[in-house]
Amino acid sequence: FEAFADERQRLLEIDALRDRLGLAPLPAADLGADKPAVGLSNFDLERLDLPSLSDDQLIELIERIRMCSHSRLLYAGLKEWVGREHPGEAAETPNALQPANVFNLLASLAAVFGRTQEALEWITRGRSAESADGDDRFEKSLMSKLQELRIRAASGTPDELRPLLLDLWENYGAKLPNLREQLRELTTQLQMDPPWESAIVTAGAGWTPGQATESAESPKKLWIPGQD
Repeated sequence: FEAFADERQRLLEIDALRDRLGLAPLPAADLGADKPAVGLSNFDLERLDLPSLSDDQLIELIERIRMCSHSRLLYAGLKEWVGREHPGEAAETPNALQPANVFNLLASLAAVFGRTQEALEWITRGRSAESADGDDRFEKSLMSKLQELRIRAASGTPDELRPLLLDLWENYGAKLPNLREQLRELTTQLQMDPPWESAIVTAGAGWTPGQATESAESPKKLWIPGQD
């Protein structure tokens, strides 16, 4: 039944369901201090007490779950990971488990499960976890905004899209003309008036996180999709 729900992208709360059916909770499985998670069956994985796992065991478990595409367990494992203290994020931590990447994946999973508010909260936490420095900060900020746009568009709340659409149009579309065309198409599909047609659009290169206002003589380095 759990596999059936997972295949249909439904987040099944096993303990709550068993309680409603008058069934006792499944006994938790103890992985032990040195036992690897790789060889465990899906049934055993379901019964693991995630808080009892060491960081190394949890990393191994998450990698195992990602390989078998078990969305519910992955969501639970990632939530356990971000709830722990990881000062500075060790260099040996897999890239997929770096804070911004974890929050991004949690947002995607929550959206798939129909938990729109949770998804938006994960996006907000992901933005807080992103570094303000680095050559890719514009790209990361754009990807985060586009993820929020997809989630809000799918939730059927066009009014909440207006400030986000205007932000993308003004601050990112100035550098990416193709993005503006996609935004036009989206407003047409949603049958809403483009917010930039009723707003004062500021000309220029747009805003970049942490970027100071540039003088007219300052060179502008544009980011283009697919550019190294």
